[in-house]
Amino acid sequence: MSPTVAWLSLLLALLNVSSARGSFSSSSDTKIVQTSFGKLRGRVVHFRDLGLPSVEQYLGVPYGTAPTGSKRFMMPQTASKWTNTVKDATELPPACVQLWPRSVMHKSRSEALKVVNERIHGQVKRLVAMLRDQQEDCLYMNLFVPARREPEAELMPVVVIIHGDSYNWNSGSLYDGSILAAYGRLIVVTINYRLGVFGFLSSGDPACKGNWALSDIVCALDVLRAMISDFGGDPSLVTLLGWDTGAALVNLLMSSPISAPVDSRLFRRAILLGGSALSSWALANSPSEYFYQLADGLGCQIYKQNHFGQQTLLAVQEVLECISTDSIENITRAATLLDLPTFLTNFGPVIDGIVVNTDPSYNLENHGSLFQEIDLLVGATKHEAYDQLSTEHLQFGLDIKNRDAIYRTFVRNRYSFHRTEIFNAIVNEYNDWYNPGQHPVTVRDSVLEAIGDALYLAPLTKVVRLHARGKMPGGVHRTEDGAKRGKTFFYLFSHETSGNPRYGLKGSVHAEDLPYILGYPLLNNHPPSIELNAFDFTFNKQERVISEVLMRYVANFVKTGDPNEIQWDSALTDDVKFLERFRKLYWPEFYTTAKESCMEIREHPKVDSFYRAHEVAFWNNFLPSLESTGRTESNPEHHLLPQHFAKNSYFGVVRPYDVGKMPFPPPPLPPTPIPKELTTILQNQQPAQAKLTPQKEASGGAESSKEPTTNYSTILSVTIAVGCALLILNLLVFAGIYRQRERHRKGKRQENSSGLLLQETSPYDMTGTYGGLIPSGSGQYSGSGSIMPAGGFGSGMTLPSASPVASNVRDGEAYPYMQMQQRPSVANAYASGGSQQMIVPPRMTLPLA
Repeated sequence: MSPTVAWLSLLLALLNVSSARGSFSSSSDTKIVQTSFGKLRGRVVHFRDLGLPSVEQYLGVPYGTAPTGSKRFMMPQTASKWTNTVKDATELPPACVQLWPRSVMHKSRSEALKVVNERIHGQVKRLVAMLRDQQEDCLYMNLFVPARREPEAELMPVVVIIHGDSYNWNSGSLYDGSILAAYGRLIVVTINYRLGVFGFLSSGDPACKGNWALSDIVCALDVLRAMISDFGGDPSLVTLLGWDTGAALVNLLMSSPISAPVDSRLFRRAILLGGSALSSWALANSPSEYFYQLADGLGCQIYKQNHFGQQTLLAVQEVLECISTDSIENITRAATLLDLPTFLTNFGPVIDGIVVNTDPSYNLENHGSLFQEIDLLVGATKHEAYDQLSTEHLQFGLDIKNRDAIYRTFVRNRYSFHRTEIFNAIVNEYNDWYNPGQHPVTVRDSVLEAIGDALYLAPLTKVVRLHARGKMPGGVHRTEDGAKRGKTFFYLFSHETSGNPRYGLKGSVHAEDLPYILGYPLLNNHPPSIELNAFDFTFNKQERVISEVLMRYVANFVKTGDPNEIQWDSALTDDVKFLERFRKLYWPEFYTTAKESCMEIREHPKVDSFYRAHEVAFWNNFLPSLESTGRTESNPEHHLLPQHFAKNSYFGVVRPYDVGKMPFPPPPLPPTPIPKELTTILQNQQPAQAKLTPQKEASGGAESSKEPTTNYSTILSVTIAVGCALLILNLLVFAGIYRQRERHRKGKRQENSSGLLLQETSPYDMTGTYGGLIPSGSGQYSGSGSIMPAGGFGSGMTLPSASPVASNVRDGEAYPYMQMQQRPSVANAYASGGSQQMIVPPRMTLPLA
């Protein structure tokens, strides 16, 4: 090839690259920076068309050693220094091992869209194609640093992006922070952390605590604090930004003691987008259950048999060793096969007593000092639950049966008490009473509101209120520890992106504000400056202005803790009129003692108050109170839904009935204690263990098998003998008592037959000698005989003449009785004018014994 042709080919290639990149150019310029860990060689990207400064990209900077082998399920160790070489940092690092959703990967597109929507399906498919390089050695971060003209210039603030969307998949390397870094003149950092089973496996035991992903983030922040000043960053001005699951991780770190070492905090401000630590999916549900299910799926031994013949659990360390030694492919395959209850999490953060020291809700409400001293910016969208419905449901709507199935699944998986009452309350609260026709689209919208409020908005609002609790406008407030309280800001992003499918929905959907914050609309629909791209949107001219507005708000907050503080620079877009709508609007702070202000970002921005306060109160106040009243109900059936065990009445996967009541696997019963006497016999009769020769083993195998049978036969014989002796003793005692009783009865009969008068010593009852008396007018009791009772009733009492003692049968035994002479009746006795005597019914009997 001639030199002329070679030069022309090179020129055409450069033109193609420039055309593809459009808004930026990547030159062969490199930049070497000396850090406390060693020298790094990065690349320089220019944004001349946008009028933004160049950005230095340092990609794949290690912050932790490879968590492989024996370090697989352990906290990370800080990366080693490289002092004798220049480490290349111009290529994106490998992604952490992904746990792709089974609903997308193992179904055809048509079948998958019945379970997930087009957006999630397309995103996962794109990520699968881009993240082919997956390794356990993935603890790297990417730095996007604006070029500084003066080395002595003021240190820049830092934004660390914690990616979200799922605890099981995604990567920080998919997000280009160059535009935000150049526009806001701040350093943007994206990090990779372990995901799925590798990032969150927990047995609920100290041997396998979990929270490895959170530990990775803490390790990255610690390394970043040590080297960020070498890039011109300010280690005291670090802000964490997370969305969805990433926001939950940031929220957990806000109140974690591990993020606040003695010398200084690892970060000063936080931005939570569409997620929090108080959501029902934020923490793993029954982590020990999934630990043992994973081990069982890998063929690991879980139980062992003790010397009593009972099944007991193996030590967690032994099970963990089996899991740790298996391959990545087998572990991910086994983890993918585990059922994930809808609206919940199987592999996620857990309360380990170290990183997450206690329940997040209790911690934020009662020990919020660490949490409240951080400046907080919170963002939400109109339809946070958009990704919870399938394309089929979004496009054609929901009927009542499907609505009830979704609500039933949420109630069963989220609540444990008064489920029927809670289900009915949700239906009543979100039913459109102005539209009795119940059109499927109307039902769809109400379900999106209900699930969005429950999973995202209500817990996020609770976090904001706890952060701003007790603050007054214009005052200086401090935490319980004396530190200055941070500021609180809340916004609602309601703009509809033009390139997103809507299915008739009005307003933004979950995490739709993220590309605007990163400045992607300013790329004029060209690919970003890095090789990977998480977004598949197209943006119009108006959306470029909205992106510039959001970047300015975020940059101001990162620098000062207030999105209003710094004056706006010259605009990059020429739609000045549209931009002026935001410039003139002041964004007030969120106060619980005054208006709970909310900045609504849309074509015509406005400041609102108490956003969806009624619905938030329903989830944060009413339903918890309703459920708490059922905790004292002893009958578990009271808390079941109608047709509780009918699988076709639910949407997705429901948690087992006994989850939360009995861990998996169930603990074995304690061994039955052997009586002391039998233990002594066993010890005395234990034959001495003799070594068998091979000949004896072959011929005397039957004899050796008879030895334990002989021991147990002896025990059985002793038990039977003792039982028989006790039985004979009882029979003898019973016979003696019976004989004495018969003698007593015979003596009584002889006395009665000889005409002896029996006396009764009871002062209140004459049973045996006295049935009932009618006093005479003189106060005396008349009759054929008289007797003075022991207690005395007067000068005497009379008994009618009695016939010989007969016998009566009562309760199966014979009792002697006196047969009184018969009288006509009480009325006849008075009418005859005779003396008043004792009146008894015919053949009234008085027991004598």
